[in-house]
Amino acid sequence: MTTTQPPTSPLPTTRRRVRPTLPPALYLARTLDRHDRDRALVTWSEPGTLLAIPTGHDWDTTRMPVATGLTALAHLQADDRPDYLEPVLLDTARQVTYWLITRGTDPEHWSALGPGICLIPPGTTVNMPDPSPDRLPTPTGQPEPVRWLHWPVATSTLTPAAWLASALTDLPATPLAGTA
Repeated sequence: MTTTQPPTSPLPTTRRRVRPTLPPALYLARTLDRHDRDRALVTWSEPGTLLAIPTGHDWDTTRMPVATGLTALAHLQADDRPDYLEPVLLDTARQVTYWLITRGTDPEHWSALGPGICLIPPGTTVNMPDPSPDRLPTPTGQPEPVRWLHWPVATSTLTPAAWLASALTDLPATPLAGTA
């Protein structure tokens, strides 16, 4: 007698073990050497300051067109698993979103998910604003050109790459800005 296996989920069936929480700025700056980390924490105290944070050390980073990223964010938020949805950054100048995800996925896998979707090579820097919750609103009340769309429930967790990839596969096609 053969048994059928249940469909596999991109998420583990058990609740994730959450590591101790770091202050958000320290969580991002820990990828820098000690001198740069100290400078980053001081620099971020200025409103609107962006710092170049390298990818691929503690997390991988995917980049996708803003329409795709916003649709994926809404899709994953509707899944009601706040402990799995982690940092998402919006860059309005470049019209892209960046997702900090678990490490170890194949770059070719991401580019196959849709136009403009890619895994950023390790060591590449992404300009990031201060992630501290009290810094999210700007002093002028105007949105910053680079800002966090979502910050994690616990700062030491990342969006599972397979969960984001699954959501992108389920999304309707979204055209790149400027194409029709």
